[in-house]
Amino acid sequence: MLVNNASVYQPGRLRETDVAMMRLVAAVHVQSPLLLCKRFEATLRQHRGHIINMVDLLSERPSPQYLIYCASKAALANLTIGLARELAPEVTVNGIAPGVVQWPEGYPAVEQERYLKRVPLGRAGTPADVANLVHFLCTEGSYITGQIIRLDGGRSIT
Repeated sequence: MLVNNASVYQPGRLRETDVAMMRLVAAVHVQSPLLLCKRFEATLRQHRGHIINMVDLLSERPSPQYLIYCASKAALANLTIGLARELAPEVTVNGIAPGVVQWPEGYPAVEQERYLKRVPLGRAGTPADVANLVHFLCTEGSYITGQIIRLDGGRSIT
């Protein structure tokens, strides 16, 4: 099992974006997962392994405040689908697109409440919710590949 979970939640609108920021975010969200998959391909194939890429709901609904972050997570979602095709049938490759599972430090309570009003299940997710889905995909999900699973309490349907 390989879980590509590293992330840089880097804010930045167009006017704030520079080459250094783009390189950093792309290195963490796209290049590193690709290189890790390449490095462990033979082992994953041999053991009928699983790759889980942590994407983000913002890969589908980009926020102008996190322009490069969103674009790089969209690239990771695309890479997930491409790798699923490349590594089948021996390896499954899926992505998890969580909603909020931990509020950013200092995130205003009023904004948290506003967000949760748009979540049908009425609560933020937890790291345990993510861990449970990773576990499921790696133990019971042998016929699931190339999917980006929204783990957001229904937020993406509102």
